[in-house]
Amino acid sequence: MARRLSSLLVVALAGCGVSGEISGPLVAPARSPAPSVSPTPSPSPSVSPTPSPSPTVSPSPSPVSRPTSISSAALPVATFALPAALAAGAPVSVASDGIFTLVGGRGGLYTLTSSTFTRVSTDAVSGMSAIPGVGIAVVIGGGLSLFDGQLEESPISEAVGQTISSIATRNTEIWIGGTSGLWIHADGHLRRFTGMGAIESVETASAASTVVALGPGGARYALRASGSRWTTTDLADEAQVDRVFAGPGGRLFGLHGDRLLERVVTATDTVAWREFAIDSGAADTIDAEATAIDPASGALWIARASGLARLDTAAGHVTTVARPSPFGRIVSASATLDGALWVSDGVGLARVGTAGPPPTFGRIARFGADNCARCHSSVARVARPILDGYEDWATNIGKIVQVLTEGRMPSDRRPLVGGTVQLIIDWRDGGLRR
Repeated sequence: MARRLSSLLVVALAGCGVSGEISGPLVAPARSPAPSVSPTPSPSPSVSPTPSPSPTVSPSPSPVSRPTSISSAALPVATFALPAALAAGAPVSVASDGIFTLVGGRGGLYTLTSSTFTRVSTDAVSGMSAIPGVGIAVVIGGGLSLFDGQLEESPISEAVGQTISSIATRNTEIWIGGTSGLWIHADGHLRRFTGMGAIESVETASAASTVVALGPGGARYALRASGSRWTTTDLADEAQVDRVFAGPGGRLFGLHGDRLLERVVTATDTVAWREFAIDSGAADTIDAEATAIDPASGALWIARASGLARLDTAAGHVTTVARPSPFGRIVSASATLDGALWVSDGVGLARVGTAGPPPTFGRIARFGADNCARCHSSVARVARPILDGYEDWATNIGKIVQVLTEGRMPSDRRPLVGGTVQLIIDWRDGGLRR
């Protein structure tokens, strides 16, 4: 069911490497009251993250890093025409939590069901991140909202008291960047890191052990948990990179112009940013049109004129994939939790890879309990057909898809929760899995 957002309470914090702490869940159970609380941070002492000892930066050119192996893959591709508000050549972002798929950009926020875009908001979207079991966090209109069938503003926006520009998730952690710095929401608490200015972008993944925060003027920070504290490395002192990507095992990759670099600590405790060759040839410009980090594995997707490449940042394996065709220069790329890559040329949108395994009847049963059982059950007996079990749904699947697609159900006009008609279509097309 759609979850309601709760207020955040203010408590004191001491010695965790962050400033004043605000405790409370990002969301509360459905239908719980959401009292209005003014979240003013309590006057606790500010504690800065512990700077990590910086190895000496190697002044000499380093050898080229190469993939451990290279293979090619043929992945299914689905293409969509962007709605007019998004089809203006500007980047778009995509997020999916396995129930809903959202597409957002300067022209607003849309749900994507099958091949249909439905507008949710006209406010500009600057970032999104799926939170398993919760919904999709959306940076929209300079604030933070949560989408779980409905878009609701999060009280985190007021608590942070800043213009929010970026969001990323690492397992259950939510990382937020904006004009007042870097924040983390974890274990029901919202905390701000001190000693940092404005943060424009946050990069991490569930499999990554490092979080990268990028600020204006070349500010680059790598944060890593060390017991109850976080240690930081100022990457701006090491190399000039336009973007930094965090992978598993503390591996860091960066883009500088058209070159892909990997941060390596050598045997003599010096740091070198080595060029990384995507293919087996000589290191050269990679002509990256767009990049995306897999939010689960930390794999780095690179869209190039010559094709798509997926770098497994844990093992160093590269998988090459053909570009969608016909398709213009790619202006944006997003990876979703199901492993799919979404790319846009500013006019169209393409999904490369499957949208995850087909749903099983367990998910359909939960959808039915939330949306159908009040009329179509042997207990209610308000309407037919009765949809108590697997055989009932499988037998009537064609009619169910039809009435949901046409908007004739639910007959009481309550909004669907826990999924859309696309969930039922995916179950049907996936073989009606039990």
